[in-house]
Amino acid sequence: MTTGSEMQSARHEQAIMTRNALVVGGSGLLGGNLIRRLGDTPPWRVKSLSRRPVDTAVAVRHVAADLLDRTQLQACADEFSDVTH
Repeated sequence: MTTGSEMQSARHEQAIMTRNALVVGGSGLLGGNLIRRLGDTPPWRVKSLSRRPVDTAVAVRHVAADLLDRTQLQACADEFSDVTH
């Protein structure tokens, strides 16, 4: 039987092992290919930022924003709190 602390430890290890990727320009040729590559490779969790929607079969969290529009970027900044660089 698994104890509560063992379950918590397992969740913590899984969180540490998960890698986050932000692909800026994910609707473009290079960005789309990178999303497909990372999306098929555990342990990556992919987020995309572009003006247009992302057309891909892999699971990706897409945020629509224009990099030249400061207001849009500030409005979606919380979406990327787990992205470091």
